[in-house]
Amino acid sequence: RTELFEALPAELFAADEIDDRGRKLHTWYPQERIRSEYIINMLFLSIVGRYANSEEIAFLSDLIDYEKYYSDTFYNFYSIDLYGQWDSDLNEINVLADLKDRGEFSRLVLDYISRLSGVYEFRALK
Repeated sequence: RTELFEALPAELFAADEIDDRGRKLHTWYPQERIRSEYIINMLFLSIVGRYANSEEIAFLSDLIDYEKYYSDTFYNFYSIDLYGQWDSDLNEINVLADLKDRGEFSRLVLDYISRLSGVYEFRALK
């Protein structure tokens, strides 16, 4: 699972997301949403053959949205970070932890995809 989405495109990261002491800055959150959308769409394209629609992207991205965790109506996996897990012992970003969380998020998306009826239907050839 750690190798899934090991390398994400550079445009999914902003230079000012994390300060030199490892704190996530205000620019981190929009980029985290962009990273989640990328992972969702890549899995949808490779398995379902289409991009996720806006409702699917919103639902799946909300699964790891730390701002939605405290809602009375929605429990999520707010502890999943796609980038920026600081390791204070090493004094750097813990790349392995990021990779593990990308794999965990991908697992959630794959679970959703596995329940789509379109995955099991084949169009007739003309």
